[in-house]
Amino acid sequence: MEKDKDKQRYDKRLNTSRLFFLLFLGLLSLNTFVSFVTFITFVLRTFVPFVTFITFVLKKKNKNFFKNCMNKYNLHINGKKVTVEAAPDTPMLWVIRDYVGLKGTKFGCGMAQCGACTIHLDGQPVRACQTPVSTLKAKQQITTIEGISANLDHVIQKAWIEEQVPQCGYCQSGQIMSAVALLKAKPKPTDDEIDTYMSGNLCRCGTYDSIRKAIHRAADLLKKE
Repeated sequence: MEKDKDKQRYDKRLNTSRLFFLLFLGLLSLNTFVSFVTFITFVLRTFVPFVTFITFVLKKKNKNFFKNCMNKYNLHINGKKVTVEAAPDTPMLWVIRDYVGLKGTKFGCGMAQCGACTIHLDGQPVRACQTPVSTLKAKQQITTIEGISANLDHVIQKAWIEEQVPQCGYCQSGQIMSAVALLKAKPKPTDDEIDTYMSGNLCRCGTYDSIRKAIHRAADLLKKE
């Protein structure tokens, strides 16, 4: 009798253990299934749009699909015709420096606040960092610091050298471009007119007094010419 009771208790415990084991396997399988479904969902969300895009491009057989993002622009820079291929929103600063290879125009702030990237557009100073190439017309004349003179013989450049204006020199191409435009508009500017006109050109070395003197000297040289 005792042996039969022990056997019954043993069988009951064994059945209970089997039940828990099967329940554990079921939960494990359910968790594995959920993880698998999550992974498949991630793959579909990530790769299906990409595959759809590639399929669209291949079906259209559009070999110029990516080239269509770039346009050709015919520009007049320093009296020469230049053709560049660039995105429409490319700032003229990078067209001049990277596409044309003229490194005199500098990057300062990228927000048209410091004046280091000043160039002339039809004789008027503009900030190249905020002038997209797509906004320019083919007939417009672009002048960079390299186009002011071939041998540093412009009166502004002569005055800059005589007054020893530059210190670090980084902002000076923009300063000179603005000064050239100033003297074109006002051949004999006053101190106040110089300060107002040149206020958009910042100099971290603080050479403002030397700049003012150089502009006055250049004005005198122009008068003698």
